[in-house]
Amino acid sequence: MKSTSVLILDTNPKSREALERAIEHAGHTVLVARTGPEALALLSNLRPPVALVDLDESREEAFSVLREITLGSTDTVVLALSSASDTAFVVRAIRMGAADFLVKPIAGQTLRGALKRALTQNEGARVEPLSRAAVEDDPPAPDLELLFGKSRQMRSVEDIVRRAADTNATILLQGESGTGKEMVAKAIHYISERRDKPFLKVNCASLPGELLESELFGHEKGAFTGAHRRKPGKFEVASRGTFLLDEIGEMPLELQAKLLHVLQDGAFFRVGGSELIKTDSRVIAATNRDLASVMAKGMFREDLYYRLNVVTISIPPLRERREEIPFLLEHFVAKFCRQYNRDVPKISPETMGLLKEYAWPGNGTGEHDQAGGGAAERSLDQGGDRGSTPAAGAHATGSCADRVGTAPSVFLGAGDGAQGGG
Repeated sequence: MKSTSVLILDTNPKSREALERAIEHAGHTVLVARTGPEALALLSNLRPPVALVDLDESREEAFSVLREITLGSTDTVVLALSSASDTAFVVRAIRMGAADFLVKPIAGQTLRGALKRALTQNEGARVEPLSRAAVEDDPPAPDLELLFGKSRQMRSVEDIVRRAADTNATILLQGESGTGKEMVAKAIHYISERRDKPFLKVNCASLPGELLESELFGHEKGAFTGAHRRKPGKFEVASRGTFLLDEIGEMPLELQAKLLHVLQDGAFFRVGGSELIKTDSRVIAATNRDLASVMAKGMFREDLYYRLNVVTISIPPLRERREEIPFLLEHFVAKFCRQYNRDVPKISPETMGLLKEYAWPGNGTGEHDQAGGGAAERSLDQGGDRGSTPAAGAHATGSCADRVGTAPSVFLGAGDGAQGGG
């Protein structure tokens, strides 16, 4: 079997090292990822023909990686690994895109056979990546009425958004986690004349510096070990569209200098390249940090800060716009009830009053997650999968007021919200 690269996604150091030794013994180069975002970046940049994804530790993150590979790269054949072997679990892994399912512990001969089959499949079935629309619906345009129309503070944000949308000015979005920065960025894109062009985003905190550089600017074939083909970066793909740099305050200093040149000149070089690439992408940066303070500590370039800070939009936390809470809750509850095929419960005025007083430390993300948790709980209760709990009878009545401070979802009993991200 010829030597080729194999990606391992495994958060457990012991099992990861054992897999690494076994794959190297089989004569292959090993690419190691410890988190889902790191695995996706390696897949995007290096396109290994085979990926082994361990489902035991961070199960939902691993399933998310399976989903993203299905959406974005049919070149990579995925082998799922787990110590669990129940039928439903195996079926889920296969449906999410795994070509094979290996039960741990895996004998060396079994692993070598699985790798051989995967490589044969990879060589014989190289096709164009599936379009996202072929696998899931394209994300809809943001609900501007829900995003901006329910509070005076967000209507003020909308006023700035509409005035800035059709300019080419760089925009800096500031606000706590969960206040809706990503949704505001999408609103800017959809209101602008760039709405028919790509909207792309990169989370600057989720990738190591070297991978982030390749993700942003692309690389040439042979630029580094494992770079077997040219890969365009996000700045290139997003040309004439909108590019969101989320968590910009986490970008390494050495990359900040390169970003500054792109913003100033509208051009860049791929990693390892000599061709000057032009880009006309509209850049929106988002952060939950005080960039002025980060800059004062020497962790953020002053010149980049002022280049990004052409138009600043501050998004207030949910506790400062409590009049939105009923609308957001109803939206999230209805969404999750549809997802779990449950009737939408009515939230009593007393319960809603308690929920409006809750601190919601996660802002819109907190509402989204609590509504989803309540929906799952109600789904189990109504589906008969478990006995009733003390909270089960309190979903629509608000009789468990003592639990508001820790688990508001008990009142929802059901139920993306406009502000679930950023």
